[in-house]
Amino acid sequence: MRLVATLAMAILTAFGSGTSPAFAGDKPIREQIVEIVSSRKATVRKWTRAPRVLVLHDRAAPKDFFEGMVAEITAAAPSFPGVASIDYVDLGAIGAPLAGGARFRVKQDEVEGGVAVSSGFLIDGYGAAVADIYVFLTDIPTGVLFAALTQSSGPLPRRFAEGAPHSCYYTASSLNDVLRYGMVFINSAWDMERVQACMFEEFMHTLGILNDSEASEHFTFNDRVADPVDRLADFALLEALYSESVLPGDPPDRVADAFLLNR
Repeated sequence: MRLVATLAMAILTAFGSGTSPAFAGDKPIREQIVEIVSSRKATVRKWTRAPRVLVLHDRAAPKDFFEGMVAEITAAAPSFPGVASIDYVDLGAIGAPLAGGARFRVKQDEVEGGVAVSSGFLIDGYGAAVADIYVFLTDIPTGVLFAALTQSSGPLPRRFAEGAPHSCYYTASSLNDVLRYGMVFINSAWDMERVQACMFEEFMHTLGILNDSEASEHFTFNDRVADPVDRLADFALLEALYSESVLPGDPPDRVADAFLLNR
């Protein structure tokens, strides 16, 4: 997504007036936002606490990129509660085979004011790997195994298993529209540029930016294969999602209102 100066000025002018800009072949910005943040129940889903992140990898983990990306996201969207921790598991260092030796469990505990949900893997020869967001940077067979363990289903895991181009994907689970865990699957055989692009988009999806708006000129969540991009609109959308005026379960228009109010 490249926004030339005239296009950027048009967007800023339209946002400042509280109206939606219209471009040939482009949806109004409000419609794009609603499409991007809507769950299947037409509600907003978000974290109410800082999630823990675990990267499970079978190639050198791009720690500098990933941690820099997370730092950029949290700095650009201060209303987002941030990331509690980032840990790594080198799957190549685990002696026991994963198939038949790994289990995924989700535990729910009643606590004052609601339900606390924790999830994690039990891996023979390693122990427990506990987090809220899991990033799998693995070969296809290992990714398929983890998808099966986490009951990730549908056309996206199939495309991943088939080795289809640009088939990195995410899944997420929520309880009463509060996100409780998310999974990101990336083919580790890809070049680093594609891995990094997938890490950004799919990780942002697990934060509540749930969908793409096809061919959007404003957001990188546009179902395109993009060059390095200006992500200011993406960060502004995350900031709007996590603003105090938007609660889990709210209609997506609330996010659009918060986004347009601050432009």
